[in-house]
Amino acid sequence: MDLPSNSLLPLFAYGVFRPGELGFLRIKPFVQAVTPAATPGCLLIRDGLPLLNQESDGQVVRGTLLQFVPESAGQAYYRIVELEPDYQYKWSIAKVQFDKGNVQDANVLVGTDLSNGTVVPDSPEWNGRADPTFKEGLEVVAKIIPSQLQSGAPDFALLFQLQMAYLLLWSILERYTSLRYHLAGEAMGKVQNLAQEPAFDRALRREVKGQRTIYRVDNPANEKKVKLSPSGSAKKALEYYYQVRCNVTHRGKGAGRDIETMYLSTRELLAITREVIAAAFEDAQWHGAP
Repeated sequence: MDLPSNSLLPLFAYGVFRPGELGFLRIKPFVQAVTPAATPGCLLIRDGLPLLNQESDGQVVRGTLLQFVPESAGQAYYRIVELEPDYQYKWSIAKVQFDKGNVQDANVLVGTDLSNGTVVPDSPEWNGRADPTFKEGLEVVAKIIPSQLQSGAPDFALLFQLQMAYLLLWSILERYTSLRYHLAGEAMGKVQNLAQEPAFDRALRREVKGQRTIYRVDNPANEKKVKLSPSGSAKKALEYYYQVRCNVTHRGKGAGRDIETMYLSTRELLAITREVIAAAFEDAQWHGAP
C-alpha cells in the first residue's frame, strides 16, 4: 500500500489504529498527542475489519485524531501501510471535527469496493477487544478442555473435540497476529512474532510443567523432532505447538498418547493465548507521551 500524499497531516483513526487497539502498538512510539474526534460517514464491516464510508449522508463516525512527532510522521505512516492491505483500504482526506466545534483535515483510511461483502455493525464504534474471536472463541475452547484426563481406555470423542478446539485456538492466534502485525500475508509468518512477546514467554514458563517431544508425520526422522521445555526458547515452543497443529491437520490420531499431547497442548496454549491478548490490549492503551 502506498503512503498518503501528505504525511504531515495527522491521522484520523477509527479502527485498528485507535488507542487501545492492537494496531496502535505499531505506531504508539511515534504519537505525540491523541484527541477524540469525529468525521462524516458511516462504519461498515468486511471480514471483521472496520471500513469508513465517506459517502454516507447525515451520519458521523467517532474516532481519535493522532498527532505524530513531526520528525517521525513518515515512520508512523510507513508502519501503517506495512499493516494495511490495499485490497481493503485506500487513503483519503477527512474533515475531522472536535467536541468544541473546530475542524481539521486529516489522513484517513477508507474502504474500497464498499458494495461488496460489507455489513452494518451492531455498534457505531469498532472495538477489537470485543471481537467474538477473542471472547466467545476462547470461551468455546475453554469449555471443551476437561479439568483432567480420565484414566482407562482412550476417549476418542474427547480427542476429536480437543482437535477441533486446538484448530480454533490457532485461528484465534492468527486473527490476533493479523490485527497486530499484518492483515495480509502468510499466517505462520505472522504467528512467529509471538515468540518475541514477553507475555508469551512469561505464560510459557508458568504453564509448561515438563518436557515433551513431537515428530513430524511427514518426516519422522530423529533430527526433525521438536522439543517443548519450560526452560527452552519461546521460538522452539511455538514450533512445537505449530507442529501439533500440523499433525492434527494432516493425519488422524489413534493412540492414548495423542490424547495426552492434545490435552496438554490445548490447555497450555489457551492460557498463553489469553495472557498474550490481554497484555497486548493493555499495552495499546494511551497514557500520554513519554
